[in-house]
Amino acid sequence: MARTNSNAELWKALSQFGQMTDKSTGPTTLRTTVAVASVVGAATCKMAAKTGASTAGGDYLRIGSPGVMEVVKTEGASTNMPLVSKLAYAHAAAEVVRELDRTILGDLSDDGVQLEVTADRTRIDAATRRHAYDHNINHTDYTVTVALENLSDQNVAASLGMADSVVHGAGTSSPLDPYVVDMTPATLNTQNPVHYWARGTLGNGNTVEIQFWDCKVDPTKTITFARGQDAPAQLVFNAQHFRWINPVT
Repeated sequence: MARTNSNAELWKALSQFGQMTDKSTGPTTLRTTVAVASVVGAATCKMAAKTGASTAGGDYLRIGSPGVMEVVKTEGASTNMPLVSKLAYAHAAAEVVRELDRTILGDLSDDGVQLEVTADRTRIDAATRRHAYDHNINHTDYTVTVALENLSDQNVAASLGMADSVVHGAGTSSPLDPYVVDMTPATLNTQNPVHYWARGTLGNGNTVEIQFWDCKVDPTKTITFARGQDAPAQLVFNAQHFRWINPVT
């Protein structure tokens, strides 16, 4: 049966944008591997012995490496980890599991999030008629463009695919310890892996999140440093996978 959307389920606001990256290694950072191979659609993932802090409900983890990498949110603390959303990929034993940091990059401009889907496809024509019978999809690209309101050092670094480590300092004037970002060819696209998320509100009050996994930023752009007007930081990246979650908590 076809699904019907009510007005309450339609977008009211898509406002916040952020990123997820591997948490810095430390005594409280979860680092482990998949203990038993998991299948697509599994609601749990069995973990090996953990190094670092034990995870609890509401933590975000990266499972896998580029190509079969996904982001999961835990629903509770257990070696056989319960997940809020089912797995999108199958994962073999010994694949890495890392805890993620979630960072808010800022508010989205009125243009929101633009997603362009392109595909390398082979057209299959019907034998008796001159029309397409089907298309074989060989490769699909998801190109995402967002504009973040107002410039900041972190947003400029993110828009160039730069790792958080290139932002130095505490941003304080007393004691003097300013933020410093060094933009050089060697620091472009050093942030890997990175995942992005956008959040918004539906008419019924539900919070919805769109996640983009395993992303590579396109650092070629024009950045305008303007006086007396908004100067959004534009972020363009390719994503291996995107997931729509409704509702999120």
